[in-house]
Amino acid sequence: HSAGGTGNNILGPKFEALKEECPEEARSSAYLAEIRLFKPEVCVDGLRKKRKSTLSRTMRERCHTLGVDVRKMLFWDDYSEGTFIGGNLSAYDLHVDCIPSSNLGSVFSGHKLLAIWAHGPDTASIMKEHSRELFVPPLSGPQSAALERACCVTLASPGSIYVFSGTNAHAVCNVGLSSALPASPPRPCLCVSSYEAFVGLHTRHVDALLAAVDEASEDDQDIHEFTEEVAEAAACIIDRVKGKDGHLDRATLASVNYVLARSARMQGICDKELLRLAQYDRELTERREKEADAASGAAAGGAPPQPAAADQGADAVAGGDDEDAGGGDADGESDADGKVRKNHRKVRKISKREHASHE
Repeated sequence: HSAGGTGNNILGPKFEALKEECPEEARSSAYLAEIRLFKPEVCVDGLRKKRKSTLSRTMRERCHTLGVDVRKMLFWDDYSEGTFIGGNLSAYDLHVDCIPSSNLGSVFSGHKLLAIWAHGPDTASIMKEHSRELFVPPLSGPQSAALERACCVTLASPGSIYVFSGTNAHAVCNVGLSSALPASPPRPCLCVSSYEAFVGLHTRHVDALLAAVDEASEDDQDIHEFTEEVAEAAACIIDRVKGKDGHLDRATLASVNYVLARSARMQGICDKELLRLAQYDRELTERREKEADAASGAAAGGAPPQPAAADQGADAVAGGDDEDAGGGDADGESDADGKVRKNHRKVRKISKREHASHE
């Protein structure tokens, strides 16, 4: 049951609805899923301008500070991916994510029992038999048999990180116990975790992505937007290779070429994005030439230099809600250079629409 209905509702009203709708004996099993900030906050790491994640530092940001080139991933969403909070034996039902990406999860408190079924026929079979069932004690006979068929059942402890593909059928049950200390047993606690969605460079990840895209209906707007975002990321990777970042490894380029060769739609989107990126570069060059001319004129005539028109236009949009626009740190550009690109950037907010809170 989803308290207060489904959808992206503010947590306050949903909590009030939960207090009214949830029976007293079931309150310990309430599960707050996909928690994110209501309004975006400013970032300072150079990867994004703003984000809605509740974390002080996302996994993507942490990897970036450790020297990982996170921008060469085909997709990595840490803008608004959520935090999960639940009591002992709260659970998320058996499902397959509607966006074909992998999950990078972190466990902060409590333990998370995770069951995953193999991609393909096993996932299709288990979804047909047990879709949206909660795997919590007491398990039914068929559920126990289903767990025997899982390719992985694991207990993620506090401080652990787990990675799996959301295209695999999976179910979660929280175990509200802390880690045991040498001189004391585990203590009851809330289970707190979070995840981010990404698409890796391995061809098996790409195959799963493309299969989901091919099977999606024409009305699935989430998949269409996701497809566009992946194709535009591919264009950015190609653009980096053409420019100053020609050192990108062959595996990255091979994955990009593999995606584009398999999907004519993504190839078309990528080609359009490359044309836009070329236009950005032309405008950037023109602005720099105007600034250089203005500076030369000011030096000769003694008047202070005036900002170029393109820079003024960029300043006009600098306060917009742009979750993808990166500052100078990420692209090796100055802040002003980043603003020129920001004038043309299309913003999309992708979510998995898995917002149910189970009682």
